Amino acid sequence: MKTTAKIPHWLIWLCFTLLMIALVALGYRKQANNPAGSDFDVYLQAARLMLEEAELYQVPTHGVHYYRYPPLLAFLMGPLARLSFESALLVWLASSAIIMSVVCLAWYRIVTGMHFWRERARIQWAIGGVALLVSLRYVLSHFNYGQVNLTVLVLLVFGCVLIFKDRPVSGGALIGVSLAIKPFALPFLVWAMVSRRWCVLIAVMAGGLIGAVLPASGVGIYQNLEYLKQWISHLADSVSPTNIWLASNNVSLYASLQRLFSDMEVRHLDGTMSTVSILSLPALAVEILAWLVFLALLGWIAVVARKYGSSSDTRVRSAVASFMFALIPVLTTTAQKHYFVMIIPAIIYVLCAWWVFNCRDAAFRVLVVVSFVLLAATGPAIWPKAWAQIFQSAGVISIAAILLAAAIGRSINSPGPANAAGRSRYVS
Repeated sequence: MKTTAKIPHWLIWLCFTLLMIALVALGYRKQANNPAGSDFDVYLQAARLMLEEAELYQVPTHGVHYYRYPPLLAFLMGPLARLSFESALLVWLASSAIIMSVVCLAWYRIVTGMHFWRERARIQWAIGGVALLVSLRYVLSHFNYGQVNLTVLVLLVFGCVLIFKDRPVSGGALIGVSLAIKPFALPFLVWAMVSRRWCVLIAVMAGGLIGAVLPASGVGIYQNLEYLKQWISHLADSVSPTNIWLASNNVSLYASLQRLFSDMEVRHLDGTMSTVSILSLPALAVEILAWLVFLALLGWIAVVARKYGSSSDTRVRSAVASFMFALIPVLTTTAQKHYFVMIIPAIIYVLCAWWVFNCRDAAFRVLVVVSFVLLAATGPAIWPKAWAQIFQSAGVISIAAILLAAAIGRSINSPGPANAAGRSRYVS
């Protein structure tokens, strides 16, 4: 009689823990040995400047990078500013690893109603392994730069969780606070407006206001207002980025459309130049095209929110929220690779739809596969660096995120997440 060897559950947790340790170590090594500094270096200097009530936005780190975020982030970084750079960096990276773990486990729980560690081993390996493989390129970029996007992501995720648990005020407030760190929550605002969740919308505005005025408790009202004015000025400049912002590390859909439909040469981080132009249009026509695409995406969000956003079924609501997460980085005009950690909930959702709920819709599966291939297989680990730069400049990453959103939209009406027979074990 044949026996099948079972893989112990603890092995996947060991692998995941080792991966998190590796990400922390790689991020620490990259930033500690970078003479030009990193994004975390910018945050830390801003926190120290704020503690001194000094100029925040005109003092570059190492003569290179400027602080471009709302005052709240510098205020929240205050405790780390009292540590040495090495100690603060280690705390920041370890916190990012914990946040990523919590986000993945919380979103799996909200989508399926089950704790991930209680799942069958093959489900754990399939979902955990594929999710990490697809998102690793973007997660590694996040750790290498010491970015803050995972902090914004955890606020949005738990804001959604609270709203799903009929706590719209606290959930909306968390989403509002996230806006005061990085304005990524635009799709969720559209969702709240279209589905007439006025309580959520008011709570979001209140949370954003709290986040905006909180630094005044440390620097005073007048100084905080000056910081906010400078940040708003920067935000207005970055809505339609100039050529300075259109280097190949800007992987946004906006930047990609500018490159594809003009004769501009793209500057790469290694100093080389190339072009991905397929048609040269007047600058005004390219600008109009880009904003028409953005309006179309917002219209798509509004349609999905209108159709499904008022549902009381948590699985449907988690699908709608995952759809929003997939499109967050696509709607920014200066997105870099680390912005795409925001799509992690969307990746988890489609894997749950495939493996847990057994969604057999052919179009859904094709969209998921193509999206995952474009997300994971267009980097320099697989292709020559020059090719990877072309893929990146041409908007492949943003296209992959749009296809991921399309897969989620397709899955809502397909056999699976919303009506998975025999799998009705949701725990609220």
